[in-house]
Amino acid sequence: MKLFGTKRLTFELRWRDWAYRKLRIRSGLPNSPVKPHPSIQEHLFYPAILKEALTEPERQDISHWIDVGCRNWGYLPGCLPALPTLESGVGVERDPGRIYWNGYYRGDYAEAAALQSSTPTRTLRFVPGNFQSLTPTLGWSLDSKPVSRSRLITHFFPFVSERPCTQWGLPIEYSNFTPLASHTLDLLSAKTQGDPIDLYWLSLHQGEWEADIAREVWTGLGCSFTEKKLNPSSLAGNWPSRHPLFLLVGRVKKT
Repeated sequence: MKLFGTKRLTFELRWRDWAYRKLRIRSGLPNSPVKPHPSIQEHLFYPAILKEALTEPERQDISHWIDVGCRNWGYLPGCLPALPTLESGVGVERDPGRIYWNGYYRGDYAEAAALQSSTPTRTLRFVPGNFQSLTPTLGWSLDSKPVSRSRLITHFFPFVSERPCTQWGLPIEYSNFTPLASHTLDLLSAKTQGDPIDLYWLSLHQGEWEADIAREVWTGLGCSFTEKKLNPSSLAGNWPSRHPLFLLVGRVKKT
């Protein structure tokens, strides 16, 4: 039964990938973001997490950001004031083919959010696909802006175990957090043009059991990190978790 379930989820993911690329029910991109849940304010919650993770001077220096698993990136506009000098941001989503009642895909909303939040001094892009395939050039946009200050990669609630992964409709292979964490370190430490001041990663997890797995992954990759246990009720945005949140933040040493 487990093998059948895995094959079904793999087939469904491939179907959504194909539909997102080939089957366009609506032309163009949506003009407004996805209507948020009436009680959850993601545009307040995610910047609150960034402020918990990094000090104001550290956030002031972030010029390049990669957000892994950005979904429809509806929280993007709320995060930008927390990263006031951002020059380049990339949102990555493995399952962009989720379709909404109005015919737009999840990826359409993420792409629209990126375009609508871009300015002459700030380029934001959406990349559909597997984060592990993201190259340093594509991720950091250094082909057009070779000078960077500090770089940040965020994992907001990544899958680290099978059940949440399959419940969200992805095959169990995407519950292995180690390859994502390893690629995070590779991207941050990649030799590119420019000399970043600092290189940061963060991962946010729900519940002690997920945090245990994440700690083991980062520790196994030789990372040192700080950790905060957060009470969801104390954060802006009315985050609905009944479990504490665990925020792990690491800094990669430049070589």
